[in-house]
Amino acid sequence: MEQEVPVETVTDIEAAERQLCVAIQLFFERRDLIAVHTLATAAQDVLRRLAKKQGIKGMYEHADDRFRPEMNAEGQVLFLYIRNRKTTTGSVLEN
Repeated sequence: MEQEVPVETVTDIEAAERQLCVAIQLFFERRDLIAVHTLATAAQDVLRRLAKKQGIKGMYEHADDRFRPEMNAEGQVLFLYIRNRKTTTGSVLEN
């Protein structure tokens, strides 16, 4: 028999908070690091979007240009290395 799945309505903030709580719990339990990363990144995306809507600047908008990776050569090289490593090796997360 099919069971109905209960529908739960949550706000974006509640969803982000729950994602972070689960990510932190999994991290300290040394469980699935891919899930930790995925949940934390999803929560970060939600919070950035909500902050942007309210005109709240993130850390990169407040940072001096010399600390912004996309604004200096050293940071750009590091960013490209990490991005390419993700796509070529399949994972940058190691136990």
